[in-house]
Amino acid sequence: MTMNVFVTGGTVPVAGDALDGASFAAAIPAGATLVQLVGTSHPNPSKAAEFEEVDLTSVRALRAAVEHAPARGAVRVVDVPAISAAG
Repeated sequence: MTMNVFVTGGTVPVAGDALDGASFAAAIPAGATLVQLVGTSHPNPSKAAEFEEVDLTSVRALRAAVEHAPARGAVRVVDVPAISAAG
């Protein structure tokens, strides 16, 4: 999967598997704001299985990562589902 990352001052992109919180938990600093852009594009009832496999699993992985991050402190999470780079 190819990913383009555009960041502004003070923003740090972290590479990891969105479905495996252990792959990025160590990179979460105390007081961080995490923005997760993972989701099923154009969700609808016919994509229910994909939604559960991707969207639900990624949110659970993010929660687990925050809970197991070595740095403790308030963390804000912004989950923006159903982002489609292709439009």
